[in-house]
Amino acid sequence: MQKFTLIITAVILFSSCGLYTKYQTPHLDKEQWLNQDIVSINKGFIMPSWDDFFEDQELIKLIEEGLSNNVDLKVAELNIEKNKALLTNAKLSVLPSFILSPNATISSIGGNKASQSYQLPLTASWEVGVTGKVRNNKLKAKASLEQTEIYVQKVKTDLIAMIANNYFTIKMFDMQLESSRASAINLKSNIRVMKSLKQAGLQTDAAVQQAISNFHRIEISIKDLEKQILQTEHALSILLFRTPGIIERSTEKGQIELKNIENGICFLNLSNRPDVRFNELELAKLYYDTNIARGAFYPSITLKGSIGWSWNGSITSNPADLLISTVGSIAQPIFMQGRNRANLKVAKASYDQARLNYQQTLLKAGNEVNDALIIYDTAVRKLKIRDEQIKALKKAVSETELLMIGGKNTYLEVLTAQDSYLRAKIENSSEWFEALQGKINLFKSLGGYK
Repeated sequence: MQKFTLIITAVILFSSCGLYTKYQTPHLDKEQWLNQDIVSINKGFIMPSWDDFFEDQELIKLIEEGLSNNVDLKVAELNIEKNKALLTNAKLSVLPSFILSPNATISSIGGNKASQSYQLPLTASWEVGVTGKVRNNKLKAKASLEQTEIYVQKVKTDLIAMIANNYFTIKMFDMQLESSRASAINLKSNIRVMKSLKQAGLQTDAAVQQAISNFHRIEISIKDLEKQILQTEHALSILLFRTPGIIERSTEKGQIELKNIENGICFLNLSNRPDVRFNELELAKLYYDTNIARGAFYPSITLKGSIGWSWNGSITSNPADLLISTVGSIAQPIFMQGRNRANLKVAKASYDQARLNYQQTLLKAGNEVNDALIIYDTAVRKLKIRDEQIKALKKAVSETELLMIGGKNTYLEVLTAQDSYLRAKIENSSEWFEALQGKINLFKSLGGYK
C-alpha cells in the first residue's frame, strides 16, 4: 500500500504540471481596436440601465411587459436551468460513486439440501483527479452556464431594441399621418382655388387635374400610413405576447439626447457586450479542452473499495464477518499516443481560432459603436438644420397670408407655402426617427440590457 501511495504522489507531482491552471483573459493591446476619438480606455460614457436610457414612460411599460411575457426570452431562460443541471453533474463527478448491490444465491447439488448464501456489499469507486480532467470539465461546464446566461442577456437586449424600434416607428407614422392629413386639407383647398381660377380664365384644365392628382396622392399616402401603423402595432403585440390591438404611446415627441457623452465612450461598455463575453467564454472552454487533451497523455488513477457482510442462512452479527477490500489501479495509455497528440493539436488549433474570433468580435464592437454614433450625430445635425427650415417655412406661410390680405399675393401662393411647410414636417419626422435609431443602435452596441 505504501508503494502504491508513493506512485500516486510521484504521478501527481510530475504529470499535473499545467493541467490545473485556470483560464486568464488574454492580454490584448486594446487601443489598436479602438477609434481614440470616440472610444477611450478609462473614461467616457458608461451605459446606464435600460430604463434610464429610454425615458418614455409608455415605452418603459411596454418593455417591462415584453421582458415578462416574450416567448423567445422564456425559452432562453429555460436553457439556464438545463445548464445548471449539467454544472451540478460536473461538480458531483469529483466525488466517489457508491453502489449498493445486495444478492442471494441458492444452490443444490445431487438432490442434497439446498444451501443459501447472501451478500450485502457497498462498492465505491473514485477516479483521482491527477490529470485535471474532472476539474477542467467542471470549469468548462461553468463557462457553458455563463454563456447561457449571457445569451439570455442578448435576447433581452434584442427584445428591448425591437420594442423600442417598433414603438418609435409607430410614433413616426403618427407624426407623418398628422402632417399628411393637414396637407390633404390644404390640397383640397388648392383644388377649389384652381377651379375658380379656371372659371376666371386664369388657369388651364391641366392645372386643375394636377391639383386633383396631388390631392389623391396624399390620400393614398394617408391610407398607407394607417395600414403601416396597424401592421407595426400587430408586430409589437407579437413581441409582447398579446393579441393584436392598439399600442398606447405618449404624446411627447421623445427624447433623442444622449447624456454625458461629451467625452466619448468608455471601453468598459464593449467588454460587457454579450457577444464579446460569449466569445471569451468560448475561448475559456477551448482552453479547458486543451488541458483535457494534454492530460490524456498521463495515467489515470482509480481507487476502488467495497464493504459489506456475507452470511449463510442467517444474518451474522460478528464484526469479524465484515468483508473489506480495496484496490488501486493506474491506467497508462501506451498505444494511443499518436491519437492523443492529434487531439491535442486539434484542441490548440481550436483555441487559436477562438482567440482570433474574440479579437474580431472586439474590433466589430468598436466599429458598431462608431457607426451608431455617426448615424446618431448626423441625424441630430440634420434635425437642427430641418428645424431652422421649418421655422423659415412657417414664417413664409404667415407672411404670404399677410400679403394675400394686402392684395399682393394670391391664395394659391399661400397654399404652396403651406404645402412646403407640411412636407418639411413630414421629412422632419423621418430624421427624428433616424436619430432615435442611432440611439437604439448605440444601446445594442454598448452591451444593452442591464
